[in-house]
This record gives sequence, structure tokens and C-alpha cells, in this order.
Amino acid sequence: MARTRSAKSHDGSAGASAAPPFQPVQLAKLVDHVPVGNAWLHELKFDGYRCLLSVGASAAHAFTRSGLDWSDKFDAIVADALSLPARSALIDGEVVVIDDDGRTNFQALQSAIKGAPARLEYYAFDLLHLDGEDLTGRPLTERKAKLAALLKGHDGVIHYSDHIVG
Repeated sequence: MARTRSAKSHDGSAGASAAPPFQPVQLAKLVDHVPVGNAWLHELKFDGYRCLLSVGASAAHAFTRSGLDWSDKFDAIVADALSLPARSALIDGEVVVIDDDGRTNFQALQSAIKGAPARLEYYAFDLLHLDGEDLTGRPLTERKAKLAALLKGHDGVIHYSDHIVG
């Protein structure tokens, strides 16, 4: 079940924009050696569920990496996505639970989905679509900069996941 908001977008512009459809996610590739050099970005590996957030002017969805709609399981994250200042967006990230030691914990995540959904958080690491524009042909650094700008000052369960260059 999707969450909905009024047809007026967060930024005040009139008119509804549709939530982007699910698209297959790019998966990590196992290699023998870590790539070196400033042409590479290195991101934190979270111990959670990969999730695409699809946000439109009137609804939002949370999709698993295989395309299942888990909006009902990630209801608080979906609700938070509706508060983002975008007419539409497709955000790639990870649903996690942070344990008492400050680490992501997969067992705690599974428990939270069943009984403590308020513990769920979302770490966004890529922006695939924004306000009707497909960004997948743009460099990752540009997409991440747009994602950081979208989430700047956002105080909710959706967080920006930074990276290390080189």
C-alpha cells in the first residue's frame, strides 16, 4: 500500500508528478582487490535491505531490490519520503536498524520489521530520477551531489550516505 499526499508538491508547485516506476538496481560486484585511484568512489556497506524509494506528488512506494512493493513494511520511511522537496524522485538506498554500538544490525532489522518499525532508518546513496528527469546517464558524483542537496537539512528517518574518493 502506498502512502499519499496532496496533489500540490512539497515545493509549492501545482500539478501532480507520477512516482517513477521500479527499475532493477545495480548490484555490487565481488572482486579480488579494491580498486585504487581517484576515479573510484567507495561507499559504506550497510547490513540491511536494499530499497528503492519512489516518490511522486501524490504517492510514494518502497520497493525491494527484486521489485516487491514493501511500502506497508517500511511505512514510516515512505511517509518521510513524502516530505522531501521534490515533485518526483527515485532514490536507491538501504533500510537499516542501528544498534547500540552504532552499527547496522541485520537481525535487529528483521525483528524491527515484525514488531518495532519505528527503529527503521533509510540511508540513501544514489538518486536515479528527480522531478521527471532520468539521472542514470549522469556521473555518480553528480547524482550524489543532487541527492545530498535534496536531503540537506532533512530531519527524518531518511539520511544521506556519503562516500570516500580514491
